[in-house]
Amino acid sequence: MTVAVPRGEGAAAGALTGLRPEIQALRALAVVLVLLNHLWPERINGGFIGVDVFFVISGYLITAHLSREIDRTGTIRLAAFWARRAKRLLPAAIVVLLFSAVATLIWLPVTSRETALDHIGSAGAYVLNWQLVESSLDYFAQGAAASPVTHYWSLSVEEQFYLFWPLLLSAGILAAAGRTDRVRRLVLVAFVAVVLVGSLVWAVRATGENAASAYFETTARAWEFAAGGLVAFLPVVARERGIAALVLVWSSWAALALAAVSFNSTSGVPGVAALVPVAATAVLLRIGDVDHPWAPTRIVSLAPLQYLGGISYSLYLWHWPWIVAAPFVLDRELTGRDKLVLLGLVLVLSHLTKRFVEDPIRGSTKSFLLRPRWVLSGAAVAVVLVLGITVPASAQLGTLAESVAKGLFEQSSHPGRCFGALAARADEECPRSHVLADPNAVLMNQGNQINDLSNGSTCQQVRGATALLSCSFGVPHGTENLNVALVGDSHAGVWATPLDAVSARLGLRITTYLQSACPATLDPAVVYLDPSHSVGCLAWREAAIAAVAADPSIDVVVTSSNDRSYGPIDDQGRHLADSGIGYSEAWSRWLAAGKKVIAINNVPERGVMIPDCIARSGTPFDPCAVSADLVGVPGPIMKAAGMMHSGDFTFLDVQPVFCDAVTCHAVIGGIPAYMDSDHLSAAFARSFAPEFLTLPALSSASGVR
Repeated sequence: MTVAVPRGEGAAAGALTGLRPEIQALRALAVVLVLLNHLWPERINGGFIGVDVFFVISGYLITAHLSREIDRTGTIRLAAFWARRAKRLLPAAIVVLLFSAVATLIWLPVTSRETALDHIGSAGAYVLNWQLVESSLDYFAQGAAASPVTHYWSLSVEEQFYLFWPLLLSAGILAAAGRTDRVRRLVLVAFVAVVLVGSLVWAVRATGENAASAYFETTARAWEFAAGGLVAFLPVVARERGIAALVLVWSSWAALALAAVSFNSTSGVPGVAALVPVAATAVLLRIGDVDHPWAPTRIVSLAPLQYLGGISYSLYLWHWPWIVAAPFVLDRELTGRDKLVLLGLVLVLSHLTKRFVEDPIRGSTKSFLLRPRWVLSGAAVAVVLVLGITVPASAQLGTLAESVAKGLFEQSSHPGRCFGALAARADEECPRSHVLADPNAVLMNQGNQINDLSNGSTCQQVRGATALLSCSFGVPHGTENLNVALVGDSHAGVWATPLDAVSARLGLRITTYLQSACPATLDPAVVYLDPSHSVGCLAWREAAIAAVAADPSIDVVVTSSNDRSYGPIDDQGRHLADSGIGYSEAWSRWLAAGKKVIAINNVPERGVMIPDCIARSGTPFDPCAVSADLVGVPGPIMKAAGMMHSGDFTFLDVQPVFCDAVTCHAVIGGIPAYMDSDHLSAAFARSFAPEFLTLPALSSASGVR
């Protein structure tokens, strides 16, 4: 079997291994694109394609290496292969993981530590990508990747490839047992082709359904490795000649550059759009150098490019922890000068890591590093070391967070007059309302909220769902004085907590119709920016509004919305102002059906994660307060409320709880008001319960005065 065999091996192989100049240049380009994308995402939108380039190179080099072994021995020594991979990749990775753990405990705010430590542990076990899939993290969301090792997702995918690929080729060897070398080669090619086609189909489908998750899935990335693997099976040729090869080479480099500046979060990677960087990389790997005076040989052979290709693995490892940690070290956002200094720092660290960690271990002739059993045992010990540091620390933080959430929920069940929202509504002054009573209260986040609804859940549906699900809670069915429908998006859903808190006293049975990022409006032009979500949302909200109107058992409808996050979309993909008419039409339909309607104004949106902001501020005294100009002009819900003229309509404006004439506060009644940037914490929402007791639409019909 004849294959295109480069000298050296591994996606992260350095210049000293003798890789072809164009491969090192590709690796230099890939890592530079990733760095620029992470430092200046608004300028290098598509720099993330560097990862696709790395994956294709990995598939090519590893397949070529394994093919040589098959030709030479007729088999693959799995333990020896995995030991070489461990020696090559694990030492530098462990060094950066340990640094990241220390940086997390020293510099990151307490609100970020549990997630960061969880990610470090998963990165050490090379399963981080699946953890990110499970948590539905959006790689492209600003601030979403606050962990110093989020970039290890690609290393996790790559290690899973290294585990799976020799097993796949070994299966091909078994399938071709007793056949000629030519037949064996065809079988191996067929196995690789099946992976390419199957994974690409999966990637296209998964990207269309949930692009955020598909981005991290090994099953959606395997085809990129397989593409490189197929190139490795092509016959060796002499140096390419002719205009056709020259055009292909320059076109491939141009395609990579164009994708880097034109791709963005909606391009559809790792689906169809990824064919551009994958195909371009595959062509460059196949053609290599071109015998022509206009070939890019001199450019790709430049010493700086070759040097960057040689340290690209360490450079990739080091850049992201510093991008995450630097703002906390400096206590400010990074400036352009800061980013240039950071680049210099990671270049130095990468050089030192390659010089004193990567190369010595990879090239060592010590006997225990030449024995696969000892190398793999050492790798297992290193992983256990990382887990031994991160798992207990993360668990301790998780226990503390749960304790805080439980304590605040208990307080909200029996609040004092200055607790939470009650402080803003109190007849008497609460002078310490905006002072954080417990520093650990910032640990109360979206992941540990305690709603403790009396008998059910809110059935908060995922974005884009069309099925009309409903859940009920409150007093048992048949004992209620009033049936209440809670309708809208996740901002409407937070009001389930205070409604449940007063349900026993008022005799309420609450039924929810809730979908994330889907407002209860009848204006079809008012949508969320994500077009993949809008179609399902339109169908769902029309069905929900109609179902509530048609249900004769429903007495009162409670609704709210994150109203400033929706609107008509212009030709540039930007939201236009929403007049609010769609909300008033929905309310009018319910009123015409004989319901009472309570519309709750949206809470002021802060644009930053409030628990993180408070933790970073370093002060308990009115942290993260901003000018009252934050509220600005009336939003769509307030506009719609001004259109209503029915005695059965109630507008509850909660914004004065958050903002006085001068300032909007993040800490109110001694606790954080938000669990993120725009959703109320469960304890704070529950502190509105006394307000609901006074609403005539609920209290008068229930006999409460």
